Amino acid sequence: YSPFKRSFYYEEKDALPISMLGQTQNGNDNADHLGAYDIQIAKGEKPEEGSLIFDFDRYVALARLEITAPKAAKWSSITLESNALFTTEATMNLVEETPIVTPVKTSNSVTLELANVTTTNENLSIIAYMMLLPIDFTGKTLVVKLTDNNGVSYSSNTSIANDKTN
Repeated sequence: YSPFKRSFYYEEKDALPISMLGQTQNGNDNADHLGAYDIQIAKGEKPEEGSLIFDFDRYVALARLEITAPKAAKWSSITLESNALFTTEATMNLVEETPIVTPVKTSNSVTLELANVTTTNENLSIIAYMMLLPIDFTGKTLVVKLTDNNGVSYSSNTSIANDKTN
């Protein structure tokens, strides 16, 4: 199980807690924070000859957001809002042959905190990365809200026609 945390060792629990809350990106276009939210699991297989092989399956989706800043500012957060439900907390059952992720808490919004993200004039891009448990946005509306350090928010929305839409 990844991220590797001693308290989540399999022999101690039948289900592992997953939380997608508390994501903070430090700097523009920086994905360093994602490791703690990149949920992966693998079953080790030992061929007759050779080393133990792990084939990892990823249980989360990476959202890459490119937002055009409306002004020069220091930015504090990006919030995604939708009439679809985001799973913010879940458990992964490790007793089943194929692990099952079961939502525990859901919300119509998720927030990525920003640290050290500044634009020096308008129309500059902010590149942000969030990990999300998979969600089907087909036929849903997605609102992206960018908030500056003074608490002023700017938002844009779109309707998602199908699950292949960027």
